Amino acid sequence: VIRQIDQIGDRTTFTYGPDTGAHLTVGQTLVIDPVDDCTFWYTQEYFATTGSQFNWRTRVGSFKFATCGSSPTPTNTPTATPTNTPTAAPTNTPTNTPTSTPTASATNTPSNTPTSTPTATATNTPTNTPTSTATATPTNTATATPTGITTSTPTDTPTATPTPACTPAAAVTFAGTGVGAIPDGGSGTPPNYGAPRIISFAVSGISGPVTSVSTNITITHTFAGDLDMVLTSPGGIVSFVTVSRIGATTAAGVGDNSNFKGTYNFTDSAVGTNIWTVASSLGNNGIIGAGSYRTTAAGGAGQSNPAPFTNLTAAFAGLTSTEINGTWTLTIRDASSKDTGTVTAANLALAGTSCP
Repeated sequence: VIRQIDQIGDRTTFTYGPDTGAHLTVGQTLVIDPVDDCTFWYTQEYFATTGSQFNWRTRVGSFKFATCGSSPTPTNTPTATPTNTPTAAPTNTPTNTPTSTPTASATNTPSNTPTSTPTATATNTPTNTPTSTATATPTNTATATPTGITTSTPTDTPTATPTPACTPAAAVTFAGTGVGAIPDGGSGTPPNYGAPRIISFAVSGISGPVTSVSTNITITHTFAGDLDMVLTSPGGIVSFVTVSRIGATTAAGVGDNSNFKGTYNFTDSAVGTNIWTVASSLGNNGIIGAGSYRTTAAGGAGQSNPAPFTNLTAAFAGLTSTEINGTWTLTIRDASSKDTGTVTAANLALAGTSCP
């Protein structure tokens, strides 16, 4: 049986010796404990020489190496992983193979004098070489592919083509027909209009809206305060006073007794003196000078002297092309008897719109 276990350095010696009244007859076993992989368990079956051979006995013993269970600290040398590359977890594969080969050499020399000193020499050479090789193996080194970045395909957006702006067209002059003597007005309290002198203008080719309207008339008359002149668009859509009863500030007023003698142009572009002011400054039977004048409001009840300017073009600006083209008229009437006059010429000038 094992009587003594000695460990010197990395060697362990088992000493066998006689056991009083015992004899090693059946098997002995030496195994390592699977729980800690360090403890050695020794078992032996024997029976006493003085007793029955069927009276078996068992011995159990254990031991372990002092250095067993302490493992060297592995040195991990991970390979530097580049930025933006997934870092692989190092795989540590420690190789820990303790090899214990106990060699038992027992020499039993039976003699009459039982002097048996079997020497068990156990050579225990643990091979404990923990190999820790941390190899950083980049698994699935992904090339960074931008995810969710949508390449926008430009959508053709129709470019609005600006409509070319329309511009004022050049003025077109239309000569009037129906000129002649102006019928005299009636007697009694003015205004007592006689028959009208209607001058017509055949307008065509004008694109609306109109941007300029003017009319001129060559006329003689011995009492400016009697005359009433009205310009009318085709169909009577718009009627507008160019000049009427100069100087009359009451309903029955006779107006100014100055005379017309010449060509008078009524236009918004005139920059001269108000025709009412000119007439009132002349005295009896003075002649209003020919030239361009602004249109003015009609004389009559409540009118001031001079009457305010009016806007000729604005009055007709709302007409469409269809409403512009056609027969225009200039109607002249005499509001009182005795003084008479004649129209020898008249013209209507219209400027429409030019669109590319």
